[in-house]
Amino acid sequence: MPKAVHIKNLRATTEGPVSRVCADVDGAPLWFESDDVRLGASPEAFGCAMLPAAFAREADLIVEATLDETWTANVRAVQDVWRRWWGGRKVDLRSKGQESRDTPRAKGKALCFSGGVDSFYTLLQGGFGFDHLVLVHGYDIELSDQTRFAAAEASLREIAAAVGAKAVVIRTNLREHPTFVDANWEKAHGGALVAVGHLLTDTVGLLVLSASYPYCYDHPWGSHWDTDPLWSSSVLEIVHFGADQWRADKLRTIAGKELVRNHLRVCWKNLSEQGNCGRCEKCIRTMLILAGAGQLADFPVFGGGADLPDRVRELPPLPRQLVKVYGDFPRDGMDPAVAAALEALLARSRFVRFRRFLSMKWLGRRISGLARRCMGKGGTLR
Repeated sequence: MPKAVHIKNLRATTEGPVSRVCADVDGAPLWFESDDVRLGASPEAFGCAMLPAAFAREADLIVEATLDETWTANVRAVQDVWRRWWGGRKVDLRSKGQESRDTPRAKGKALCFSGGVDSFYTLLQGGFGFDHLVLVHGYDIELSDQTRFAAAEASLREIAAAVGAKAVVIRTNLREHPTFVDANWEKAHGGALVAVGHLLTDTVGLLVLSASYPYCYDHPWGSHWDTDPLWSSSVLEIVHFGADQWRADKLRTIAGKELVRNHLRVCWKNLSEQGNCGRCEKCIRTMLILAGAGQLADFPVFGGGADLPDRVRELPPLPRQLVKVYGDFPRDGMDPAVAAALEALLARSRFVRFRRFLSMKWLGRRISGLARRCMGKGGTLR
């Protein structure tokens, strides 16, 4: 592993409608580009994107540029949280210097918008009055996947037009970059998301990230209420919104909105050529929430869910953290066949956990017995 992650040669170019910013990271280009808005060659953007990779490698981070003083202090605090969660070595951030920027923040407000429950809830219930909805090609959907992203982009533009915002699509090779590929996306995605905000500071002064988990479930995660605000600089404020509710509660709040019914996209496995596959665990979890509220038939993005009982039966046993989530789903509005399939899923999930518990208990007794037989009276191995 290298002793440092090295960012240098930041540049911005414009060719026709395409605005591109690029830097050399460990000798390989890292780039972001957009046809919708001018991007700035922000060293803080590249620092946000690469800090998780440097932390994972226990390497230092060298940025050959002058950095915002506020941002520099904040990202050191980000690492204090990471070390409390995950341990590891704090990255030594080195640059050409720091400066206090007196430039006033731009008035624009942007939302990182995936089309999922969390971002839809922020858009419709947050009261921010967003000017920009930002979707990144190369994060959840791979750069090579043009078909699925075309569908996501078309949906984004319809939603933005409906709420009076500007749709902004940004493409990047970050997740394909050789220095970044070793980073765990669950830990690194917060830095990746806020990076795009720092590219937009000519027009955006506020970037909002939607909470994945509520305050009552303090789960270490790449985007978190303890870390998201700490990515801010003197010209960009990062806000974490929506941690007051579980995702199921958010969905029930917004399920009656026509935009949500026609455009909700929760599928991250990308098993369908466009939209939701309706077969992966996250799709089925969302469909069960809607079924419990008696609203699944109103969601064309899930095809009405007529075969939901069969799809629930096809799911493998749930991991431990999801058993309680599924167990708490309201059954009042559910079709009896769906409710029965859900109870069967919970039963086999609990059985698998119990069987594993018994296996571990049996193994523990066997190891303990072997250890006793190998020990002499004085407690030493024979």
